[in-house]
Amino acid sequence: MVEWKVSVCGSFLILFGLGTLFLHRWAAVGLSLGFAAVALWLMVGSIWHVPFPWILLSFAVVAGFCFPALATLYAWKSLR
Repeated sequence: MVEWKVSVCGSFLILFGLGTLFLHRWAAVGLSLGFAAVALWLMVGSIWHVPFPWILLSFAVVAGFCFPALATLYAWKSLR
């Protein structure tokens, strides 16, 4: 049952990867939204379940997941 889910996720990753490679806006927005969703999920989960010293490391990872959105905003005019 898991095999088709993996192939669907892989197909989307290949699609967004090729779209980003050729500088398409839809791919950059999709990639940014995906990373932002993972960052939000990680941040909310960290607030509820991670003890204090380790939450700072978790927030650093969240900041890393926000990088594609910032890169998309920075390069918006050069995207097609």
